[in-house]
Formats: sequence, C-alpha cells, structure tokens
Amino acid sequence: MEENKYRYNDISERLRRMNRIYMGATIFMAALILLYLWMKQMNHNIQTVTVYGNTVLLLLFAVGNAVIYCRDKATDKLKVAATIEMGIEYLLLGVQTDAKFITYVLVACIALQLPYYDKKGLKFTEIGLSILYIIVTIVQALKGYIVIDVDTICSIWGVLGILFIISRVGYITIIFNDDALGSIAAEHEKEKHILDGVLGISQSIQTESVKSSELIEKLVGVTESVTNSMQEISASANTTAGSIEEQSTMTNSIQDAIGVTGESSKQMVDIAMNSNE
Repeated sequence: MEENKYRYNDISERLRRMNRIYMGATIFMAALILLYLWMKQMNHNIQTVTVYGNTVLLLLFAVGNAVIYCRDKATDKLKVAATIEMGIEYLLLGVQTDAKFITYVLVACIALQLPYYDKKGLKFTEIGLSILYIIVTIVQALKGYIVIDVDTICSIWGVLGILFIISRVGYITIIFNDDALGSIAAEHEKEKHILDGVLGISQSIQTESVKSSELIEKLVGVTESVTNSMQEISASANTTAGSIEEQSTMTNSIQDAIGVTGESSKQMVDIAMNSNE
C-alpha cells in the first residue's frame, strides 16, 4: 500500500491512468457508432459504402491509437490523436446520416480532456468541437434531416453552452489546482529556508563549541602551569623562611659578641687609666 501512496503525484502515472480511460472511452464510442451503422444497414436505411467506409476508418483509428499507446503509455499525444479522430468521425457521420446521438460524442470528447490539466488543449478542443457541431447542424438542416424550429434552436444553444461550460469548469479546475500546488511549493520553500537557517545556526554553535573546548583546554594547561609555579614559589618561600631564621640567629650572636667586646673595651680603658695614674 505504501508503494502506491501518492503515486499520481507523478505526471507519468497520471498520463498512464488517463490514457487507459481514453482508450476505453474511444473504443466504446467507436462500438456505439458501429452498432448504429450496422443496425441501419440491416434495416436498409443507409448506403453500404457509408457503413463499410466508416467501419474501415474506425478500425484504422483503433489500430493507430493502440500503436501510440503501446509505444508510450505515458504519452500526451494519444488524447490529441483520439480527439481528432472522433472529430473526423463525427463530421463524416453527421453529414452522411441523420444520427442525433453523435452529439454525445462531442460532450464525451471534451469531458475526457479535463483530467489532463491542459488549458491550451482544452480551449482548442472546445473551439474545434463547436465549429464541427455548427457545420454538421447546417448540413443536416440543408439535407432536411432536422427542422429549424424553436426546439432545434434551443438544442443548438444548449449543446454549445454545455461545451463552453465544461471547458470553463476544466479551466477553473486547472487554475485551482495550479494555485494549490503553487501554495504548497511556496510553503515548502519557506520551510526549507527556515530549516536552512536552523542548520546554519547549529553549525555555528558547533563551531563555537569546538572553539570553546579549545579555549578550555588552553585554560586547563595554563592553570596547571600556574599551579606548578605556585608550588615552586611555596617551596622557595619555605627555603627563604629558613634562611631568615638562620640570619636572625647569626645577628643575635653578633650582637652578643659586640656586647662582650664593648665590656672588654671598657675594662681595658679602666686599666689604661689606672696605669696612667
């Protein structure tokens, strides 16, 4: 199920699916036309050459469509070829017979254009089918197949209006679809821009983290150096304290010696004075 999820987001898958439907629809319409022709032939209400000629033409169209479809199931040429073929068959059948049901062929042809989301193709199909319908209606009126009265005039305007409405609905649908896809694409681009910004910030943070780690390592090294220096200073201070204590002891000894020397000098002065007397 997951493999088929959103499979028609791919335009190739959409074309394959629509081409299958188009092939089935053209085969159905060809079978309907053949049924009409051969039933008229059985009732002897149509010329034999018309029946055989249209039958051969429809078979050639079917073979041509099959070749196009088999060569590339995702081609967009099939709808163009099949629409032209149905238009030609509609024109031939319309000018040769008094068939009324062939008007549904026009409606089916333009309705089949809608899923292709082709604005230009839809517009050309509407214009072409409308012209064909007017031509066939005029020919049938000249041949006396139809009578131009109020009902016929309303029918003509109704068919042309239906072709126009289907074309406009398809055009609006395409616009809505394009706007929806454009909005989704813009939102996706916005989210991508935000994610790119977040990714850039993350990369900056990672870079700064690396720099911080390097600084911390340097700080640890400096701290170790300071610690070693403090230990050396402490050892030197202890040595200096011992030296100061020794110097103090020596100073006291010197002072004592000076005191003794002074006393001896005083005694020598007294002896000298006594001697002088």
